[in-house]
Amino acid sequence: MDISKCETCIEDCPQAQRRHEEATGRMYAMRELAKCAPYWDALFGENDKPKITPDRLREMMEADRDGRVVILPVKVGGMVYRVITTRDCPPLLSEIEIKTVEQAASLIGHMGKHLLISYYHTLEAAKAALKGEGDCS
Repeated sequence: MDISKCETCIEDCPQAQRRHEEATGRMYAMRELAKCAPYWDALFGENDKPKITPDRLREMMEADRDGRVVILPVKVGGMVYRVITTRDCPPLLSEIEIKTVEQAASLIGHMGKHLLISYYHTLEAAKAALKGEGDCS
């Protein structure tokens, strides 16, 4: 066992070695914690209560690594705005509440402007698309 000089003792002191090792451990822990700082809000809620368990995080990381993670363009319970453009004027704007995961998944790759049916996250974006449609001719 390494023995360090104690600040209060003149001789070698095992207690000083233990305090040094504890301080080194705390410094390491603080450095590791600093690396996590950008992710803190995603991992912890109020009073630093975890939002996700380590097992769930591990499961998500493995699924992502295996290519099994899909990010839905809108959450269940969210709203999308659909613009239907037909040969007959005017284009139709409707609001749709997303009620199921399947409904949300059906929008993957379909958000934004398309030839006949376009979906938007906000009413403002849908209205802007309507203005850009031009005249029927």
